Amino acid sequence: MWNVLLCEDDLEQGHYLERLTAAYPGLRTTLCASGDRLETFFTARGRPDILLMDIRLGDQDGIELVKRLAPETSGVQVI
Repeated sequence: MWNVLLCEDDLEQGHYLERLTAAYPGLRTTLCASGDRLETFFTARGRPDILLMDIRLGDQDGIELVKRLAPETSGVQVI
């Protein structure tokens, strides 16, 4: 089972991507709706296998957030 963390602040788009990934057996997707929540996710739930990242979050720049979280995302496939 691959754990996918989807960081998308547009909830309509996020739910669409959740449904899309649900069609693939072996993927478990969790939606994270903001950069602030993403930062706490790694502490609370551990490291996902895949991070599907929105680069234009409403509260933060997605690329800068991934750079800042580099120690926590080591070994995580970031898309």
